[in-house]
Amino acid sequence: MGVTTEDVVRKKYEALSPLMDERMRRCWAGMIAVALLVSIVMGTLLTRSVLALTSTVKRFADKDFSARTAVLPRDEIGQLAASFNTMAATIQEHSEHLEVLVEQRTKELVAEKQTSERLLLNVLPAPIADALVDHAERMEGEAHAARSAAAALCCRTLSRWRDASVAHSATRIHDRAPVVVSASRHAERERR
Repeated sequence: MGVTTEDVVRKKYEALSPLMDERMRRCWAGMIAVALLVSIVMGTLLTRSVLALTSTVKRFADKDFSARTAVLPRDEIGQLAASFNTMAATIQEHSEHLEVLVEQRTKELVAEKQTSERLLLNVLPAPIADALVDHAERMEGEAHAARSAAAALCCRTLSRWRDASVAHSATRIHDRAPVVVSASRHAERERR
């Protein structure tokens, strides 16, 4: 019996089999190592952006309105950082110019009120228009008085609580906390 081609191929495969198995193991180990390295690098890059944004948001929450974050990646995190920076700039501008904005809005409201009064005087008969304007001014004055009374009540109540906390131990403050009368009831009493 002779050696067939099939026998030769089988013997070569058997001789190369341990070598091929070792190459396959090394190939798989290399692919796993590359995948692990890529995942570590990508995770670090993504985490770094999120951590930087989180740190900036914490500073901003602590009223550091000048806090901005670096916008490096062009992914969703980068878009979020850019949006945060835009929002922070708007809030900082409003915070710094709040008095000017309030004054500007007050002027606009006064101008609108004057325009409404002129229209009212042109449309209604003079006695009715005057009565409506007087009534509106009285209501405005009463509302102002009620707000002032409520603010005074809050100040007195806070002052009492502060005095009570100084005079008594922390465990007794809870038992002796003053009863707060609602601002509207207090305003009614002062009007009478």
